[in-house]
Amino acid sequence: MIKQFLATICRALIRLAGVECIEDHYYLPALLGPHSKVVDGGANLGRFSQAIVSRHGCHSMAVEPEAKNFSSRPPDARITWHPCALSGANGTMVLLISRDCTAHRLVADLDKDEKNSQTVVCRTLEFILKEANWSGLDLLKLDIEGMEWSVFDSMSDVQLSKIHQITVEFHDFAGLCPASDATWKIYRRLAKLGFLEVEDPDAGSYNVLFVKATSLSDPSQRLVLTVLQGAVWLSRKWHRLGCLLRLGGRTAIA
Repeated sequence: MIKQFLATICRALIRLAGVECIEDHYYLPALLGPHSKVVDGGANLGRFSQAIVSRHGCHSMAVEPEAKNFSSRPPDARITWHPCALSGANGTMVLLISRDCTAHRLVADLDKDEKNSQTVVCRTLEFILKEANWSGLDLLKLDIEGMEWSVFDSMSDVQLSKIHQITVEFHDFAGLCPASDATWKIYRRLAKLGFLEVEDPDAGSYNVLFVKATSLSDPSQRLVLTVLQGAVWLSRKWHRLGCLLRLGGRTAIA
């Protein structure tokens, strides 16, 4: 009951802060305008980019490696499409093709029994931004099926500090996390760089937004997001306590 109460509080604070959700990704509309620059990593069919540019009139670079998805891209002059995968290094990798067009993923080596695949070009965020002559970003979206950790690792603190908000789907739930603490290392790193975390405890890292505190001109908005961080922290602690109590109960029974 306490867990659900805390989750309800978190969702209320998310709404109060003005955070909205597009295609399962939180973002803060107040930080976007006609001159904003967006990178849509793992653009798929372009629905996220289309929604963003339609609402804010800004420009989005949609990064999508899968040939069929890329060929289905919507015609919009405000969206620049890049036929490559966002990754932690430049080069090529094998893209395993899933029946679900949103679940294609990169692997270093192809299993000999795996036939449904494509070899795709990989580019770092730094490479893509330099090519576009962009020095910073107003919004970075990452839904790249397990490559998010390598993308963060490839970026310097200076590069990250030039991004106003980052919306990420971490793929811990899919068993793609390279280490048990890899996601939390990114959380802690971004916190040290001054990012505030927006998360629904029920969704966890499946849909998380990081907002640079100094990008928020409204003090009340910054306060709400700071309180939200505290509520998410309490929810995690309560969940961990519940897990420990259940484990203790099973141990006692055994």
